[in-house]
Amino acid sequence: MFCKECGKKMWGRSDKRFCSSDCRSAYHNRHRREEMLTLRKLEANLLRNFRLLRKVRKEGVSQMSRGAFERMGFDFSFYTHSMQGVRNEQIFFCYDMPYMLEEDTVVFLTAMSLTARLLPIESFMR
Repeated sequence: MFCKECGKKMWGRSDKRFCSSDCRSAYHNRHRREEMLTLRKLEANLLRNFRLLRKVRKEGVSQMSRGAFERMGFDFSFYTHSMQGVRNEQIFFCYDMPYMLEEDTVVFLTAMSLTARLLPIESFMR
């Protein structure tokens, strides 16, 4: 039996994989490093998108050209989830910030406009 990290010969239990806890930690840290770097990059992109959405909403902007928003640093390939509206429009979210793409325009949605797009009009008439 040889240690999976340093290659030293080991004695003891037949299912033992590492010669010490230091080797075990080093092995797992090295193997998780790539995964953690990928997650950090993803989270950085999502956070940048979230901050831009929050900024334009705070400024009261309701829509903007897609190109202008991309020039501000927004990356449309990063979003947390999406859903279908009642008129089959795709609504994207970056955490709790909803937006839609209409041709070459980005429409920033508020809670009220989001509710109207997700629920059929009949649900408002009681």
